[in-house]
Amino acid sequence: MWLIANNHGTSVSNLKSLNGLSGNVIYVGQKLKVSGEPTSSGSSSDSSGSSHTSTTDSSSSNSGFVDGLIQEAKKHIGTPYQWAGTSPAGFDCSGFLQYVFAQEGVSIPRTVASIYADSRMDSVSGSNRQVGDLVFFETYKPGASHAGIYVGNNSFIHTGSTNGVEISSLSSNYWSQRYIGTKRLSH
Repeated sequence: MWLIANNHGTSVSNLKSLNGLSGNVIYVGQKLKVSGEPTSSGSSSDSSGSSHTSTTDSSSSNSGFVDGLIQEAKKHIGTPYQWAGTSPAGFDCSGFLQYVFAQEGVSIPRTVASIYADSRMDSVSGSNRQVGDLVFFETYKPGASHAGIYVGNNSFIHTGSTNGVEISSLSSNYWSQRYIGTKRLSH
């Protein structure tokens, strides 16, 4: 579903809403609306879904994914930190990232070190950082051990061990000293 959403400049959550879907599973041959009004019945005669095969450049299709990703992440502000937590009941930092990306139809590894090493992640310089990129930090052990999603304005959303899911500044004394890089998921 992520690829379909990405190709049509929308988010997975919007696709689900438009098609009355609750899960992330679709089937071969299933027809999906990619634009129009949300429906809860699969028997809509709206043809806008099939006619919306316009060419979208990668920046606009990526913006649909990024918007959905940031929206989903911000829904969880205040969720408590929980060691090995992977659900809205409590997250650790990589559990939060994995959960948010999954809601947008993208599977990423479970640990920060594995996400950092993932071949789909392209390194990005700080001056080219964009909303939706992942920012990585070296905290309690050598190498990437903490990460969050860049939300703009030199800030990122992550799960901290003190306040749970929160937005923090990259320029704070703590995070600026531990920052090791930015990566972008290549599509």
